[in-house]
Amino acid sequence: MHEESSPYRTHLLICTNEQGCGQKKSALFCKNLKEKAREIYGKSVRVNQSGCLGQCKKEVVACLYPQNRWFVNLKMNEEEEARLLSYLGEDLGEKTHGEELQLR
Repeated sequence: MHEESSPYRTHLLICTNEQGCGQKKSALFCKNLKEKAREIYGKSVRVNQSGCLGQCKKEVVACLYPQNRWFVNLKMNEEEEARLLSYLGEDLGEKTHGEELQLR
């Protein structure tokens, strides 16, 4: 085994666990967000489905790494997609506008 640097500048994980977030159509939300992020940011961003992130009481959850930003109570709509895309851009050093959804 050997260690390598990530090929991505940022990585967004969206919970799609079928017993929790997945019941709220988070897999479709993730798929749509992944396509839009690829169009806007290319291969510098990775958006993936995730198993349970351990925050089930906070509705649909996503986390952004390596920035360690957590987003909770996500709504499965275009406005929320735009917000997350904005945060991705912000973390890549682009000027964006977004409302604070973070866990902290």
